[in-house]
Amino acid sequence: EYSVSMALVVDEKATLLAAPQKFILKSTDMATFKTDLDEVAAFRREVAELQRAVQATSRFADELQDRIDRLRVAVFNTKSADDDMVVTLRDLEIRLWDQLIVLEGDDTVSSRSEPTPPSLSGRIGRVSWGGSESTAEPTRTHRETVKLVSAKLPPVIDELAALDKELETIETILEAMGAPWTPGRTPVWRAD
Repeated sequence: EYSVSMALVVDEKATLLAAPQKFILKSTDMATFKTDLDEVAAFRREVAELQRAVQATSRFADELQDRIDRLRVAVFNTKSADDDMVVTLRDLEIRLWDQLIVLEGDDTVSSRSEPTPPSLSGRIGRVSWGGSESTAEPTRTHRETVKLVSAKLPPVIDELAALDKELETIETILEAMGAPWTPGRTPVWRAD
């Protein structure tokens, strides 16, 4: 069951032209194969939720990269920071890159027209796209892909969470050293 209404928007002010009218959308029953539409809808919801989680994880990884970049600058501008902190940040960055390759693929290799394993983002994106304009039941490949992405995503999230905690520790140490402020750190005021 759906509803539709019309409004006229002028200068960001909406004026209702017609009250909402309810209607029921019915299948034309012209599908080649008979399908369980409730099952198809449930699978699409599962795919949408998994895709949301993969995209959020990718964004979180990008934010971690931004933090590492900014912390590297803060370390450089902090006289009391030692070279070990630069090495630690580099190690964290390499671990992050490993997770980004799993999530988004390896652009460096693929840019040279070399084959790369499919990324989690690419896999779930293909499943989402493959079922977006069809009422057919999901294929076995679609179902297996969802299982695979569902199994491979949690370890990536766990590793990113561990990286986040390690970055928080570095941020705390830098704050104690009086390093320049970086986004994500709560500023501390010491009235001496």
